[in-house]
Amino acid sequence: SIPKKLRAWQNPNARFLILRDNDRGDCKARKKKIETLIKDTNCIEKSKIRIVCQELEAWYLGDLSALEMTDFSNPNISNKQDKQPFSDPDNIDRPLIILDKLTKKSFTPKSQKSTLARSIAQHLSMTNNRSHSFNQTISAINALVLQLNEI
Repeated sequence: SIPKKLRAWQNPNARFLILRDNDRGDCKARKKKIETLIKDTNCIEKSKIRIVCQELEAWYLGDLSALEMTDFSNPNISNKQDKQPFSDPDNIDRPLIILDKLTKKSFTPKSQKSTLARSIAQHLSMTNNRSHSFNQTISAINALVLQLNEI
């Protein structure tokens, strides 16, 4: 539905961030597929595509200090940040399972994921996260903002 939504967008100055979990797929192939989908929308120059390797929940594991500030966290988990697997959270196969182990609550049901997202988002550092895909997404957002400022 991405091409349909881009074509229907009414604001000619709009910029788009297309964010997709990789879910144990091939990051480059997934991104190439999305690029192909939007090629004919006249929005490719106004869009940034970011593939989260592997799942968005890895972003939370890239900033254990933020997780520690939530009501769900076990105490002192931030001191694990320099140890594997937390030093490179994008390589964690199923980050949600690790989150369940680090917290006082299970977030496996999809309805619970948004609870965790709302709780941790306010604490996430934009500059101190170990997730490469998080940092690339922040860079993409900044680039889109710069494009808007040039209009």
